Amino acid sequence: ADPGRGLPGRFALYAGRLSEEKGVRLLPAVARAIAPVPLLVAGGGPLEPWLRAQAGGNLELLGHLTDTALAAVRERASVVLVPSLFPETFGYAVAEAQLDARAVVASRVGALTELIEHEVSGLLVPPGDAAAWVAATQRALADPAAVRWGEAARERARVAFAPVAHVQGLVRIYEEAVRT
Repeated sequence: ADPGRGLPGRFALYAGRLSEEKGVRLLPAVARAIAPVPLLVAGGGPLEPWLRAQAGGNLELLGHLTDTALAAVRERASVVLVPSLFPETFGYAVAEAQLDARAVVASRVGALTELIEHEVSGLLVPPGDAAAWVAATQRALADPAAVRWGEAARERARVAFAPVAHVQGLVRIYEEAVRT
């Protein structure tokens, strides 16, 4: 079975823990603003009952997905949303979307600002600013440049996340530690 079968032609995606710090309380407002384009939500967590109560219309909860099923959904998404309110130490949701050449709208917070160059490899938005999130998501869905953001992000991610880059970085750290 194809996990991506039956997906809408265009949609926004949030994939992650359904919790306060991940910024999921913004999702219903964003969904209403981008209607009729669906906003699909993958994941589970403490805010799941609250979010389920808001669902309907174009806000659809997919629940927890296997890695394979999530990858099939993510690679078809028009835009991936990462509305974290608190600093992420890395941002796997961004990195995975970038490797799939997806346009990403993310909070301008923590390591997410190191993963995305605004208007080059995605859009950065002030965390928790509902109006800015709505505008950025609408733009990512409408702006033909969004395809280029995804492609630029994939090229950058392929270099930045390549195993050889990690090994070289570790070697530099060890060499510096030995010198001091």
